[in-house]
Amino acid sequence: MPLESLLQSHKRRPALLFVLACGFFFGCQSKDSLKRQGVSGTVILEGQPLQAGSIEFESPAFISGAPVQDGKFTINPAKGIPPGEYLVRIHASAAMSKMTASGEGDAPGEPVSTMELIPEEYNEKSKETRTVEEGKANVFEFTIPHQRQTTGR
Repeated sequence: MPLESLLQSHKRRPALLFVLACGFFFGCQSKDSLKRQGVSGTVILEGQPLQAGSIEFESPAFISGAPVQDGKFTINPAKGIPPGEYLVRIHASAAMSKMTASGEGDAPGEPVSTMELIPEEYNEKSKETRTVEEGKANVFEFTIPHQRQTTGR
């Protein structure tokens, strides 16, 4: 082999190795090693779409969530949830007025307290689970029944 051909092949070798390395690196890696899935659905509270709140999907290895607006929630696939079983928690709160000593409205400068609208069986003591599946629609509906009213009689 002439010296000129040998030198040219050595000059091309780093470029060839670079191209092969890039092809291996990018071709052998998955874009999303977690295989995230989009999740969406509805939340109905006492027969009506939940106006505003949040929903969480929790597993031992992963937690994600989304806002609930007008009864609907969506977690897009880019920020989605890996396949598996998840404990679901739903939260929504309403502001409650603090009464002044005279019994009138909010006290100036006093923080407004909030009340959880969702029964604890759907948040703090939730046993609601859903399974997120790879390649499926993963559309979930949550219907939260009327809360039991207790009386002081």
